[in-house]
Amino acid sequence: MFLIAFGSFVDVGKYAINPDTGTVIGMGILYAANGDQAFWRHMEGTNVVEFTGGTGRFQEAKGSFAFTMSAPTFELGPEGTMTMIFAYKGEGTITY
Repeated sequence: MFLIAFGSFVDVGKYAINPDTGTVIGMGILYAANGDQAFWRHMEGTNVVEFTGGTGRFQEAKGSFAFTMSAPTFELGPEGTMTMIFAYKGEGTITY
Protein backbone atom coordinates (compact mmCIF):
# COMPACT_ATOMS: atom_id res chain seq x y z
CA MET A 1 0.00 0.00 0.00
CA PHE A 2 1.30 3.49 -0.86
CA LEU A 3 0.36 6.27 1.54
CA ILE A 4 0.29 9.78 0.21
CA ALA A 5 -0.73 11.66 3.35
CA PHE A 6 -0.07 11.30 7.03
CA GLY A 7 -0.14 13.45 10.13
CA SER A 8 -1.43 13.80 13.66
CA PHE A 9 -4.78 14.42 15.25
CA VAL A 10 -4.34 17.10 17.89
CA ASP A 11 -3.85 15.29 21.22
CA VAL A 12 -5.52 12.04 20.16
CA GLY A 13 -3.70 10.17 17.41
CA LYS A 14 -2.19 9.70 13.96
CA TYR A 15 -3.69 8.99 10.59
CA ALA A 16 -2.83 8.07 7.01
CA ILE A 17 -4.90 8.27 3.84
CA ASN A 18 -4.84 5.57 1.17
CA PRO A 19 -4.81 7.50 -2.14
CA ASP A 20 -6.28 4.57 -4.06
CA THR A 21 -9.43 4.41 -1.93
CA GLY A 22 -9.50 7.75 -0.11
CA THR A 23 -10.05 5.91 3.16
CA VAL A 24 -8.49 6.91 6.47
CA ILE A 25 -6.44 4.63 8.71
CA GLY A 26 -6.01 5.92 12.25
CA MET A 27 -4.82 5.12 15.73
CA GLY A 28 -4.54 7.10 18.91
CA ILE A 29 -4.91 7.59 22.61
CA LEU A 30 -7.75 9.06 24.64
CA TYR A 31 -6.68 10.58 27.97
CA ALA A 32 -8.71 10.47 31.18
CA ALA A 33 -8.45 13.34 33.66
CA ASN A 34 -6.17 11.26 35.94
CA GLY A 35 -3.79 10.37 33.08
CA ASP A 36 -5.10 6.87 32.32
CA GLN A 37 -5.02 6.18 28.59
CA ALA A 38 -7.35 4.21 26.29
CA PHE A 39 -5.83 3.10 22.96
CA TRP A 40 -7.96 3.13 19.79
CA ARG A 41 -7.61 2.28 16.11
CA HIS A 42 -9.66 2.84 12.98
CA MET A 43 -8.92 0.26 10.34
CA GLU A 44 -9.08 1.02 6.63
CA GLY A 45 -12.29 0.04 4.90
CA THR A 46 -14.43 -0.02 8.05
CA ASN A 47 -16.65 2.43 9.86
CA VAL A 48 -15.60 1.08 13.23
CA VAL A 49 -13.23 2.38 15.90
CA GLU A 50 -11.88 -0.35 18.19
CA PHE A 51 -10.53 0.12 21.72
CA THR A 52 -7.43 -2.04 22.16
CA GLY A 53 -6.30 -1.66 25.77
CA GLY A 54 -4.53 1.14 27.56
CA THR A 55 -2.98 2.07 30.88
CA GLY A 56 -4.33 2.24 34.42
CA ARG A 57 -8.02 1.38 34.56
CA PHE A 58 -8.06 0.98 30.74
CA GLN A 59 -5.33 -1.70 30.68
CA GLU A 60 -7.83 -4.38 29.60
CA ALA A 61 -10.15 -2.04 27.66
CA LYS A 62 -12.07 -3.63 24.82
CA GLY A 63 -14.96 -2.44 22.73
CA SER A 64 -15.87 -0.54 19.63
CA PHE A 65 -18.24 1.93 18.11
CA ALA A 66 -19.68 2.22 14.63
CA PHE A 67 -19.50 5.74 13.26
CA THR A 68 -20.13 8.12 10.44
CA MET A 69 -17.47 10.66 9.62
CA SER A 70 -18.18 14.17 8.42
CA ALA A 71 -16.75 15.34 5.12
CA PRO A 72 -13.45 17.02 5.88
CA THR A 73 -12.82 20.71 5.62
CA PHE A 74 -9.32 21.96 4.90
CA GLU A 75 -7.43 25.00 6.15
CA LEU A 76 -4.12 26.03 4.60
CA GLY A 77 -1.65 27.53 7.01
CA PRO A 78 1.74 29.17 6.91
CA GLU A 79 4.77 27.36 5.53
CA GLY A 80 2.68 24.92 3.50
CA THR A 81 0.87 23.34 6.45
CA MET A 82 -2.64 22.02 6.05
CA THR A 83 -5.23 21.24 8.71
CA MET A 84 -7.96 18.70 7.92
CA ILE A 85 -10.98 18.93 10.20
CA PHE A 86 -13.63 16.21 10.50
CA ALA A 87 -15.70 14.60 13.23
CA TYR A 88 -16.64 11.07 14.18
CA LYS A 89 -20.25 10.50 15.28
CA GLY A 90 -21.41 7.12 16.53
CA GLU A 91 -22.18 4.88 19.44
CA GLY A 92 -20.87 1.68 20.93
CA THR A 93 -19.36 0.26 24.10
CA ILE A 94 -16.09 0.11 25.97
CA THR A 95 -15.51 -2.24 28.89
CA TYR A 96 -12.61 -1.95 31.31
